[in-house]
Amino acid sequence: MFNFIRQRIELKLGVVLLFVVFIPIIIMSFMSVNLILKGIQREVQQRIVSDLNVAVAIYDKIKHQLRYTIRDQSSRVKYYFDTDTLDDLPAFLKAVAEQNNLDILSIADRRGKIIARGNQSLLKGDSLADRAYFKRAIDGEDIVSTELVSIHEMQAEGIKKDFTEALMIKVVMPVKEPDGIVRAVIIAGYLLNNDHSIVDLITDLIGAQAAIFQRETIVSSSLRDLNGARIMGTKTNQKIVETVLQKGKQYIGEDEVFGTSYINGYIPLFNANNQAVGSLYIRASEEGFQEIKRKVMSSIIFMAGFSILLALAIGFYVGRPLTMAIESLRQGAIAVANSDFDHTIKVDTDDELKELADSFNTMTAELKEAQKKLLQSEKMAALGQIAAAVSHELKNPLTGIKMAAYFLRDKVNSADTEANKSISDIESEADRANKIVMEILTFSQPISPIFNTVKINELLGEILPVQEYQAELHEIKVIKHLQEIKSVIKADRDQLKQIFDNLINNALQAMGAGGELTITSMEERDFIKVKIKDTGVGIPEENVKSIFQPFFTTKDKGIGLGLSIVNEIVKKHQGTISVESRLGQGTTFIISFPKFVNQA
Repeated sequence: MFNFIRQRIELKLGVVLLFVVFIPIIIMSFMSVNLILKGIQREVQQRIVSDLNVAVAIYDKIKHQLRYTIRDQSSRVKYYFDTDTLDDLPAFLKAVAEQNNLDILSIADRRGKIIARGNQSLLKGDSLADRAYFKRAIDGEDIVSTELVSIHEMQAEGIKKDFTEALMIKVVMPVKEPDGIVRAVIIAGYLLNNDHSIVDLITDLIGAQAAIFQRETIVSSSLRDLNGARIMGTKTNQKIVETVLQKGKQYIGEDEVFGTSYINGYIPLFNANNQAVGSLYIRASEEGFQEIKRKVMSSIIFMAGFSILLALAIGFYVGRPLTMAIESLRQGAIAVANSDFDHTIKVDTDDELKELADSFNTMTAELKEAQKKLLQSEKMAALGQIAAAVSHELKNPLTGIKMAAYFLRDKVNSADTEANKSISDIESEADRANKIVMEILTFSQPISPIFNTVKINELLGEILPVQEYQAELHEIKVIKHLQEIKSVIKADRDQLKQIFDNLINNALQAMGAGGELTITSMEERDFIKVKIKDTGVGIPEENVKSIFQPFFTTKDKGIGLGLSIVNEIVKKHQGTISVESRLGQGTTFIISFPKFVNQA
C-alpha cells in the first residue's frame, strides 16, 4: 500500500492535502460549533429572563387592577358611613366580591374592628389592630402584596378550603375623608391556591409554562404531566429555597423532565413586610434550540467529511475553494455569536457546500426572528414601568406649563402678536405632549368599559358636527350615509366616541387639504357597521398588517398607539375592525358591533 502511494504522485498529493486540510477543518469546526453554541446559550438565557419579566409584569398588572377595583369602591363605602346605613354594607360587599371574584372583602373601623364582611356577613367584631398592614393603612397608605393566610383567617372570612395555609393577593385600602383622615379600612383578597387563571394567562401570552409556589410548593400551575394533568403539590429543591425564599433573589437554571430539557426561572413574591412568601416560576423547553444545535453540528460534520473526500478525489485545485468556504462559515459563526443575524454566507457552487450555506443562512434568519420576538416581549414588559414614570414625571409639569401659559397670556399685550403666537405654540405643544401621555396610560392601564345601550346614529350625530367644522377648515367635503337603524348595541359611549374620533382625525390628516370623507352606517344581519372612508394618500400594502400593532407609526408626530387602542376597545365590545386601502386612492375602516337583543 505504501509503495503504491509512492508510485502515484496524484495520490501522494491527495494524502498530503488531506492532512493539510483536515487539521484546519477540525480546528475551525470546533471553533465554529463552540461560538455558535455560546450564542445559542445566550439566546436561551435572554429568552427565559425576558419571559420571566413579562410574567412578573402580568402578575403585577393583575395586582394593581385589584387595587384600582377596590379604590373605585372606597367612595361607595364612605357613602354608607356618611348616611349611617352600615347595615346595608354586607350586601354591598357581597355583590362587589361576587362581581370581581374576590375571596375576601371586609371593612374595619379605625380601631381595627371588623364591622362588615361580604363573604360571611353574620361574623364580625374580630380585630385587626395588631396587624402591621392595618397600622400602615390607618396612616393613609395603600397596600397591595402577596400574603400567606392562615386557616383561622380563612375560617373567619368564610373560606371553606382544605388548606392549613394559603397564598393570596391582598389589598388593604384606607377610606379617607376629604381632609385626609382615615374613616375605615377595606381589606380585599384573591386566593391563588388552585386558581390557574393567572398562570394560564401567562402561558397564553408568552408561550412558556408557568406556576406559582407557596413557599416551596406549587399551588397554581399550567405545567402538565405526560397524561395532560396539571402538576400540583410538587416541591422545589433546597438550593432554590435558599436562593429565592431565603435570599429573595431571582434564580435561573436547567433540568430535565420526562426526557425533555427545560430552562427554569424563579422570581420571589414578597409580602407587605418584604419577606419572600412564594415565587413565580417560568419553564421553557430547549427543544427548538437543541434542534438548531443538532443541525449546526450535523452541517459541520458533513462539511468535514465532504472536504476529506474532495481532497482525495481532485487534490490541490479543489482544496483552496474548500478552505475559502470553511473560512466563510467560520466568519458567519463569529458574526452569529456577536448577534449579527444579518450576516449571510455566499457560496457560488451548486454542490453540498451551497446546501450547507443555505442551511446556515436559514438558521441565522430563524435566530433573527427569535431575537425580534424577545425584544418585543421585553418592550411590552417594560411598558407598565414606562407608563407609571411618564404619568408621575410629565403629567403634573405639563399642567404647570399650561397654567403658566394661561397666566402669561394675561400679562402680555394683546397687540404683541409674536408673543401671543409663542404662547399659543406653548399651549399647543403641551396639549400634544399630554395626549401622548394619555395614550400611553390608556394603552398600559386600559379602563374597563361601562356598558349601556347606544344608538349608533345618535352617537355619530354628537361627534360629527365638531369633525365637520375641522373638515371645513381644510376644504374637505363630509358625506353622510346614515341608514335608519332601529337596533341598538351594548357599549361604553365614551369609548365609542374615542374610536370614531381617532379614525376620523386620522382620515382628515391623511387627506391634508381637499378631498371627501364619507361616513356610512348600516344594519347587516346581526351586526351594526360603520364605515369611515377617505380619499387620502392610502396605506402601503406592506404596512396594512402592522397598523394595529403598538408603537407602529409612519407619522412624524405621534407614537403609534392610537389604532392599537382603537383595536383593543373594539375587541372588548365583541366587535371587529378591518381596513381596505390603496395607495393614492384612500383608506376605508370598517367597524362592526353585534346588535344587542334584550333577553328580558
